[in-house]
Amino acid sequence: MIAWNRWIGFAAVGLALCLGTARDGITKCERLDPQPPQCGDCDGTVAALYGSACEVVITVSPHTIVPASGGPWVTVHVDIPYSIVDTASLTLNGVAVAWTKADLQGNLVAKFESTAVREIVEAPRTTLTLSGMTVEGMTFSGSDTVAVKD
Repeated sequence: MIAWNRWIGFAAVGLALCLGTARDGITKCERLDPQPPQCGDCDGTVAALYGSACEVVITVSPHTIVPASGGPWVTVHVDIPYSIVDTASLTLNGVAVAWTKADLQGNLVAKFESTAVREIVEAPRTTLTLSGMTVEGMTFSGSDTVAVKD
């Protein structure tokens, strides 16, 4: 969460100092620690300043996949603002995204056809990695491990 100090014109976002105004938004961010950038910091601005790929937190649902059965979708909830994602770039272990939306917090939700995902998982566990790009061209990825039952 960004806490604006409207008198001085800065906001502390995690361990980044972001300059701008409450009206105009963040215009510049500077990292205060050596950790790799997170895509949610300043709506991706911190990661963009450093030009590196950023890591996102993902949650795959269902968390247990049964290749012989299952629903029509594997859903991935992602801790990155939907508005900064190039949704056409999204893949889950090489499987193209079927459709996307924003959740109630404005973060990305990506749906993948379960038949395609069931073909790439192996028992007893598989790590699924979501990869994509922001509209600014920065790459991001995140992984979650699911159980696989035969």
